[in-house]
Amino acid sequence: MREAGVEPAKRIMKAHLVFRQSSDACRDACRREAGRRRGFTLIELLVVIGIIAILAAMLLPALASAKEKARQIVCANNLKQLFTALTIYEDNNDGQYPPRKQPYWPERLQPEYEALGLLKCPTDQSARSGTGPPGSAFAAPRSYLLNGWGDYYEEVLGGRDSPPNTQWLSFMAHTWEFGFPPSIAHEPSETIVFGEKADSSENWHMDFWQRGGNDMEEIEHNRHNNPRRLRGTGGSNYAFLDSSVRYLPWGRALAPVNLWGVTAYYRTNSIALTP
Repeated sequence: MREAGVEPAKRIMKAHLVFRQSSDACRDACRREAGRRRGFTLIELLVVIGIIAILAAMLLPALASAKEKARQIVCANNLKQLFTALTIYEDNNDGQYPPRKQPYWPERLQPEYEALGLLKCPTDQSARSGTGPPGSAFAAPRSYLLNGWGDYYEEVLGGRDSPPNTQWLSFMAHTWEFGFPPSIAHEPSETIVFGEKADSSENWHMDFWQRGGNDMEEIEHNRHNNPRRLRGTGGSNYAFLDSSVRYLPWGRALAPVNLWGVTAYYRTNSIALTP
């Protein structure tokens, strides 16, 4: 009877051993399968990296464009506030803008705009200006030019006389003490007051007769929407006599009408920029 009881016990132990072996084998197989599922092949990794690179190439230009649009809006707001300061100055000075003489307009207007940061467009990396005491409007980084209204003064001060009128010579020498009266402009919505100056310019005013003409040489016509700084693309912000601030594409400030001019002669005898 003892031998008869041994056989079933052996069979049970053998079955248990087989069960454990099969369980261990199953567990090992599951671990191997899980390991295969967790890992990536080299090809899969390269595909993922390629997709990420494509998405970055698509999104980065859009991000850069959005940042530039924000800078352009800040620049337009600067011009709006500078024009407001100019209007307050006009109200306090017998309807005249600052004269074209020292101290120049940034200093004369500073009590009305106060924050010197308004003189600089965030897209303008150089913002060259004059030299002076630190913290002064004269030395502050500056991106803008005020219209010098030279065509108006040339007409009323005898700039075309031969020899030139002494009053005109005084204006040319930055010693004429009277400012421009904006009320005489016939097309305020199409007459520029402030514009963005070229990176290399240290001028305070836009004057038609200097060098090749400030409207051609000293004005930045494509500061915005032009990441590669290509001639003939992009545009710039301008403040107008009607208090509006507008973005004009490259060259549109000069042709078909020169919007810096007040007199009919200068407005219609414009030279279009070529790419």
